[in-house]
Amino acid sequence: MANSMENDVKSIRRILVVFLVAGIHYLLYALSSLVTPLILSSFIALLLYPALQFLVDKKIPKYLALFAVVTVVFLLLGGITAMIRSSVMEIYADKEQISEMFLEKVNSLGFSVGDLDGFFSEFINPEKISEMLTPVLSGAASFLGGSFTFFFYLLLISSGLLSYKKYLKRFGNGEDSTKWFDVFIKIKESFSVYIRVKVLISLGTGFCFWIICSSFGISSAMFWGFLAFCLNFIPTFGSVIATIIPVCFGFLYLEPTPLIIYGALLGVVQFIFGNILEPIFLDKQLSINTLTILFGLVFWNEILGVTGLFLAVPLLVLTKILLENIEGGKKIALFMES
Repeated sequence: MANSMENDVKSIRRILVVFLVAGIHYLLYALSSLVTPLILSSFIALLLYPALQFLVDKKIPKYLALFAVVTVVFLLLGGITAMIRSSVMEIYADKEQISEMFLEKVNSLGFSVGDLDGFFSEFINPEKISEMLTPVLSGAASFLGGSFTFFFYLLLISSGLLSYKKYLKRFGNGEDSTKWFDVFIKIKESFSVYIRVKVLISLGTGFCFWIICSSFGISSAMFWGFLAFCLNFIPTFGSVIATIIPVCFGFLYLEPTPLIIYGALLGVVQFIFGNILEPIFLDKQLSINTLTILFGLVFWNEILGVTGLFLAVPLLVLTKILLENIEGGKKIALFMES
């Protein structure tokens, strides 16, 4: 009788967990416009915490330190936005030259312009381009509209992080308080390590892409380097896309032999930074297996859109650390490991 009751309780718990997960999924999807800036600001606040704590330790007033750090973030994001806009406008200004180069290359391969009439009418016309740009422009407008929310969250969370010890003491007493304090420290340190390594690896990749593109005379070389830097934050697929796009663009500028060398150099750079250096510097505890990463990419892309692709791995690392410290969650955390 006792065993039967215990089994019933376990079954009810499992059913409740399923409903809880489904409910959380629905809430995250429904509130994605609020959740996205909240998650972004939380991660950036964790990344900025050492600098903020350093300023406070130097007896700089808390709110002045907050203002200084957030201002730097604002200027940095503004500079990145300006650079992207400048690069896109440069490519757009050269559209006629690029079109001529494309037709010349196509003719050299034995195709005639007439063979490509269907291609041009289907893909390269104002209406199609407008359709493709609409979601991009909508996304940019959404980001600009939500920038106030993002910086508001960033201020609140950064301010709260300076007092996290006090909040954790209120959360629990004795051993419970110590446990959650250790969990928070582990999350903070793990995330900081992951971001530092990822930023340095992506910077190295982007810089090498810029040098290679410049050396081969590819226009907008800085943009391709920046694109490689950004896409390297998307696991599995990002580095592949970051390599294919500039190689396709290089098709317009290079003959077959230089093009092969150019593409090979970009591929070697991605391999060295992504497959050799990154695993060396990244803690084994932060390694997530490919199956879990693919699931995370699909799940967070559905909820947060493109932003979810960049945040998938940090969120998986956060989930793994929490599961390791929850009763019954260690087996799931072990399954997530690489």
